Amino acid sequence: GKFAPLISAALFSIYHLFAPWENISRMIAVLPFIYIVYCKKNICIGIISHCMVNFLSCFVIFLALLQLINSQLILEVIVSGFEVSRVIAEMSHKMEIADLGNNLN
Repeated sequence: GKFAPLISAALFSIYHLFAPWENISRMIAVLPFIYIVYCKKNICIGIISHCMVNFLSCFVIFLALLQLINSQLILEVIVSGFEVSRVIAEMSHKMEIADLGNNLN
């Protein structure tokens, strides 16, 4: 009937129960795709759009992880830089002390 797209959107949203806080927004997001599938009577549109959304989600997660890895590497470089600076400062301090000792003799 005429409520089939709405019922399909609700069932699709309920099926993805692992994130219930997204049910309303998921229903709103998939309703246009379900309506197009319903009007065109072509399930391939729904399958392709579902695959595209899943691929884009995975791609965004991949980019976020890549950014996290890069920021972690940047953090390690910064920490390593501080470590190198500390070692240089200690060596410089020891050289100053040695110079003071040489000047006293």
